[in-house]
Amino acid sequence: MIAVSPNKSFVATMTAAFNKENGNNFLSKLMTGGARTDDLPKSGMKFKKRSKWDGKDAEPIVEDFDEL
Repeated sequence: MIAVSPNKSFVATMTAAFNKENGNNFLSKLMTGGARTDDLPKSGMKFKKRSKWDGKDAEPIVEDFDEL
């Protein structure tokens, strides 16, 4: 998860696992000034357009374990 503040010219990146608890902690740190921030790149940020998610998860990876 990232937070971008164009007015303050900074960006913060959540590096913890993506779940509700870590998301709440990240947002709390942002609001209290405890999150690590970086300056926005001088060239700005570019976002790429992607196709809409089809709602399906990827096929599970099947591993073949041979018994010893």
